[in-house]
Amino acid sequence: MSQFPWKKRVIISLITLVPVVCLSTPAIDASAALVEALRQAAPRTNDPTLYTDWKMQEGAITRWTRRCVGVQVSPMELAEDPVMARNTVACVMGPVLAEQMRLAAGDEALAVRRTAAWWMTGDPAQYQAPGIAAYLDRVLSHYWALQPEH
Repeated sequence: MSQFPWKKRVIISLITLVPVVCLSTPAIDASAALVEALRQAAPRTNDPTLYTDWKMQEGAITRWTRRCVGVQVSPMELAEDPVMARNTVACVMGPVLAEQMRLAAGDEALAVRRTAAWWMTGDPAQYQAPGIAAYLDRVLSHYWALQPEH
């Protein structure tokens, strides 16, 4: 028998009085945050040559789905399958982000801006181009919103 039998009751009482509340959404990894930020920052346009929530061009869709899904998928098929679209963007952008993180030597904001510039222009060095600055700012803003610890 314990020398202090009341200890068990006090500990149980305290546990039941302490509410456990999670007030924030768990952070998602950088690659997933980038993919979602690209979706949220995508231009709002009715351009019939751009497909999915990410506003992807047909040529990119056929190349990327062949590489990432294993079969070439039409733009309409990808537009109708948001999970496949997200997975395709993640497959393409994950390595780009990883490379830009390495090149940015720990400057996450620079890496995200360079990656978003690659997404928009095909050239990460365009991250300072005035013509896409507002878009890059939107991507970075959405990215940070998905990373609550920043």
